[in-house]
Amino acid sequence: MTLNDIEKSLSIFENKNYTVQHIYDSRYCNFCGACIHSCPVNAIEYLDPQIIVNENCIQCGKCLEVCSQNQKIRYSKQLVDIERNEQIKDVHPKIANVPLGSFKEIWNGFSSSRKTRNVTMAGGVTTSLLYTALSENVVDAVLIPEFTENKQNPRGRITSNPEELLQSGGSKYLPTLSLDKLNEIANNQDIDKIAITTLPCQAYVIKKMFLDTQYEKLVKKIHLVLTLFCGNGIPYRDDVELFLKAKGVIESLSEFKVIRRRERRIWRINPQDIERYVFITKDGKEVSISSSKILRCKTKPNCSTICPDYTGYFSDISIGASHISANIVVARTEKGRELVKLAIEKEFIKTKNFSKINNFLINFMGKNKRDLKRKSYHKFLKNK
Repeated sequence: MTLNDIEKSLSIFENKNYTVQHIYDSRYCNFCGACIHSCPVNAIEYLDPQIIVNENCIQCGKCLEVCSQNQKIRYSKQLVDIERNEQIKDVHPKIANVPLGSFKEIWNGFSSSRKTRNVTMAGGVTTSLLYTALSENVVDAVLIPEFTENKQNPRGRITSNPEELLQSGGSKYLPTLSLDKLNEIANNQDIDKIAITTLPCQAYVIKKMFLDTQYEKLVKKIHLVLTLFCGNGIPYRDDVELFLKAKGVIESLSEFKVIRRRERRIWRINPQDIERYVFITKDGKEVSISSSKILRCKTKPNCSTICPDYTGYFSDISIGASHISANIVVARTEKGRELVKLAIEKEFIKTKNFSKINNFLINFMGKNKRDLKRKSYHKFLKNK
């Protein structure tokens, strides 16, 4: 985060003549898709992955109200209080400086299914929790992000079949319209309870929707929100294209097929180094690049420069990497804790004590976001 980006983004949200088009053009968009659901005149289009506000716009401001990057109410001393780790100091002091926020219980664990671990990021806990929720009838559907045929960026998908979850395993690190299914969820009579996987900013969107009667029909169906730790944000399409050209690939992204591949190396401690994108050109050439390098291809600014949330304060369960094959699992609500305990009881998830390497990786992944965030916050609060 930077103070300049915080102030610039706030000026956009405070201008009644602006729309989310200005957020996208300023490179702060995180491609969640919530604005599409909020628009009363269907003026917002997503063109893989551009955001376009067309001539139907009536400038009602709904898109800016719901936008995940509208952080005005969060840039306050209240947020500094939320992220304080008074609780974690007593439970696990070795990671006391990571901005975990409040929680009910915390575990270190991994999926008991080797098949799940082979297709997912780190320990596969997110997929196993969703599997538990579906197979044990905690929810009747889940919203997951996955690559679909002939699409270069992932999209949201609703499924009620636990066996289909393996298709969506792993983090995506590319523009993901994960909330573009909100209209479908609200209007689907077969869905009474749904679990949604998000990033921290998107969990914030859902929190705002719970407080707005406009979304009452939708939020009644949202039973659980599972959030992945996020410290880096995502690159824009043009960043990825420039990065690939630097690798000797000169075709446009529309001519690529994108798949992911797991390449385990025991000497790698960063899970992002073993999860790779394989870009296959139209002539069959393969370019394999680690997820960590995809993340580093971003140019400034991007969504991470204004987002204050690393671990997902407004979710039921937050999940991050504690090893290349394990996850830190943070239950924030009673519903979240009940699901984790059920997954452990049914042996879909196994737990273990935090080791030195777990502590190291958790601290390593959280340090940059924590330091940048607090530095910018303190400057912003001081200037108010």
